[in-house]
Amino acid sequence: MGLGELRAAVVALGTSPLEGGDSLGVGVGVGAPVAEAKRNDKSLRRGGSGTNPRPWACSASMRAAFVTVALAALAATSTACGGSSGGAAAPEAKEAEHFSLRAVGFFREMRLDGKRLYGPDRELVSFPDAFRGSVGGARISINRVEPNRFRGTTDGSDGHVDLRVEPAADPGVVQVKGFWGGAPFGAFASPAKLSARGNKCPVVLDRVPGSQPPRYTGVDPCSHQPVEAMLPASYFELPLEDRALFLAFFLR
Repeated sequence: MGLGELRAAVVALGTSPLEGGDSLGVGVGVGAPVAEAKRNDKSLRRGGSGTNPRPWACSASMRAAFVTVALAALAATSTACGGSSGGAAAPEAKEAEHFSLRAVGFFREMRLDGKRLYGPDRELVSFPDAFRGSVGGARISINRVEPNRFRGTTDGSDGHVDLRVEPAADPGVVQVKGFWGGAPFGAFASPAKLSARGNKCPVVLDRVPGSQPPRYTGVDPCSHQPVEAMLPASYFELPLEDRALFLAFFLR
């Protein structure tokens, strides 16, 4: 029961008539003294011997005592809740973070949740020395075989994965090269540029100045159509290997 409901119940009890037609005269936040209620109590006189002929009915003194205690509890509860029956405000939900890639007739979006990157038909999870996931039902298993070198397989017929995270002088730069699914693949990301190659038309995008989360735009050199990509706001705060493998997985 909320504070409003309890307060209403106390007020209703305090103002309801007793057996003899009296009431305790209790208003909102005001209770009649117990001693005064006892003086007005007629129910004890009716039985002659002091026995209430209707034992289930509350006497004035019992009702007054209840009202006094209940109102004190209401006051204490209101103070504990900061004087408001609404309760503490719920914390704001953390905004979801996404990778997205948009071109004419194509759109892909994946959500980043800590060590997990996932979308409608694909998922990749980062572990201390490995990455596990799936694409379209085909399982992916990639292991670190040496510092900055990853090899693995997928359940597809072209399941060879061999990627190297290239070191860079700038800690904000991510560069990964190698093979994914048996085909050459490379990706590059920095606070200023984003690029990917895996076919005859490598795409290079430039960051929109001041955009946050980072947003990159450019033109596909084969179709001559605009391309837009977005990285999570926290992308450049991730560990280097997570940045590299998540980027490759998303753009592949």
